[in-house]
Amino acid sequence: MELARSDFYQLMRLFEQEDNHKEEQTSEVAKEAVELYDRFISLEEYIYYKAIQRDRLWAESKIGEGTRKGFEQGLEKGLEQGIEKGIEQGKREENLKRACQLVKKKYKVDNLEWLKTCTSQQLDYLFDMIIDDINYDEFKKMICHYNQ
Repeated sequence: MELARSDFYQLMRLFEQEDNHKEEQTSEVAKEAVELYDRFISLEEYIYYKAIQRDRLWAESKIGEGTRKGFEQGLEKGLEQGIEKGIEQGKREENLKRACQLVKKKYKVDNLEWLKTCTSQQLDYLFDMIIDDINYDEFKKMICHYNQ
């Protein structure tokens, strides 16, 4: 079967927009193409395929929604933990600064690098021990060996 130019253009127009096939077709080729299309659309396998495709899209949207919610919750929890760690670190730095000032005043010592390696518990212990009347070396040894 030979296609005339107008038949070819009408056939091409069928695929330009989705609803063009619903119009009245003038060429035999276009009518045949519309018949084939209508038969294909009404096939059970096609309907089953479309149902599977719809279900897959729905599942993907739910997965995406769950991922987004999980990301938001993770971000929220991460911020909370970050704030807690920041507060904890700020308290430790403030305690370290106060400990250095107290030890400098009491023992008249400038080299206090060892205090930077102390844990928060050791610094708390330092504040308890600073009031005791002991020499610097003994004081340093007690703080460094303190484990809780």
